[in-house]
Amino acid sequence: MNLEEMAPVGAAIEAIVEKVGPKKEAFRALDALLAPDALLLTNTSSISITDLASATEHPERVCGTHFFTPPPVREAVEVPRGLLTSDETLQRAKGLVRAFGKIPIAIQKDVPGFVANRFLMPMLIEASRLLDEGVASKEDIDLLVKKGLGFPIGPFELGDFIGLDVGLDVIQYVHDELGDAYYTPPRLLKEMVRAGKLGRKTGEGFYDYGEET
Repeated sequence: MNLEEMAPVGAAIEAIVEKVGPKKEAFRALDALLAPDALLLTNTSSISITDLASATEHPERVCGTHFFTPPPVREAVEVPRGLLTSDETLQRAKGLVRAFGKIPIAIQKDVPGFVANRFLMPMLIEASRLLDEGVASKEDIDLLVKKGLGFPIGPFELGDFIGLDVGLDVIQYVHDELGDAYYTPPRLLKEMVRAGKLGRKTGEGFYDYGEET
């Protein structure tokens, strides 16, 4: 399907790389192509909706719809609004999410990382730092988080699942936006991404998935 074939649609959900530049380019193209009342939605997990909407002529119709990984399994969807997102757009986005059989959770303030990643990224940051400092093995850290804290998945397993490059992009974005030294990307995580060890999608991250890919 080429871009022009999307012209009649009533809503488009952008789900490309978690970087501001490419997403803005996508929104400029969609804004020029779709009808003025069509929804422009983004699956970003951290980037400002207001910033992305600034690339369009109709910022009031831009909203977030952050589906969690894996989308067929996770029930909730974050629906963050931007500063100029209209109430009608927010309600229509929530209705679309419900039509997919999901639970829309409206995020009323456009903050870096929204809600979910403000919980998840610190877990990956701390786990990476603890591993780098030799405090415990990755297996034992994951085991403690699962069997001690009751999480269904450990931080290293989760990082490998979502993609370490994606995790690093989110951490870097939140760090840049907040100016908080806590969110400084862990050196270990940056080294792994530079080495191409991105997790399940490359066959190796914190764990080896050679037999699965």
